[in-house]
Amino acid sequence: MFHPHPPSNSPAATQARPDDLQLEFDFMRPAPSHPASAFSSQPPDRMPRLGAPASRLVNRIAGTHRVIIYCAGSRALESFLRPLELVAYKIGVTGAVSAQARVEDLRRKCYAGLWGCPDDPETHRVLPHAGEWSMWSWRPDQLRGARLPAGFHLHQGALEIEFPLSTTVQQVDDAVHRAFKGRSLGDYLASPEGKARLVQRGLDPDSRLMTRYTLMEVLDRISVVDELYRFKPRIELPLLIRILEAGLAPLRYSQPGRFEANRQGPSHDR
Repeated sequence: MFHPHPPSNSPAATQARPDDLQLEFDFMRPAPSHPASAFSSQPPDRMPRLGAPASRLVNRIAGTHRVIIYCAGSRALESFLRPLELVAYKIGVTGAVSAQARVEDLRRKCYAGLWGCPDDPETHRVLPHAGEWSMWSWRPDQLRGARLPAGFHLHQGALEIEFPLSTTVQQVDDAVHRAFKGRSLGDYLASPEGKARLVQRGLDPDSRLMTRYTLMEVLDRISVVDELYRFKPRIELPLLIRILEAGLAPLRYSQPGRFEANRQGPSHDR
């Protein structure tokens, strides 16, 4: 039987965790509440209504807009993965001005808070603390001496990346998840190696992490989670940036030289 929190006097509770697992989730703090923002696949210059204030993410003169890449983790996910000696986070994409609005949405949905066989509701179990999601805030020192590429910015703990106005947020979202496909937690757990690890911990190898979606308090659907990645944000920010730079280049450099003016001065957190 799966026990997300072993008894305090059990060997699993007293055994020290490997160094690369320690402190990965010690960042969890209550975050300020922000109103939810609607996600749109349209570039920001198509979003505001006539007379609406311009978004700070849009530079109409340069013909660009910024898309935010953020990282978030949850206590439920950490507790579930610790016995498997795995670390994973959600890497998300948004065109909203604040990534915190997206993290609030993860909390409301209890994202990745369900474990079981997708086709067998009798096996579905809610993970403790499923709604405790928090954003990981990156700092300039976590770049470990690396320079941000042209058009990349660190702002309020998230990455902001410049794209031509013709590039939609949905296109960026699709490209980001293609770039990180090799680090997908779901794909790993479904692999022979991942299934063997689940069996060793007494877990059903055919089960998956899922999210229960409701509409007006009525069950709408249950979906398998596919945006969690084996990634350590504390030490792997430079690697994440390299993956994003390569994976997003076709969308960013469709017009040669667009970001050359920024090569000398990418911005950091302020």
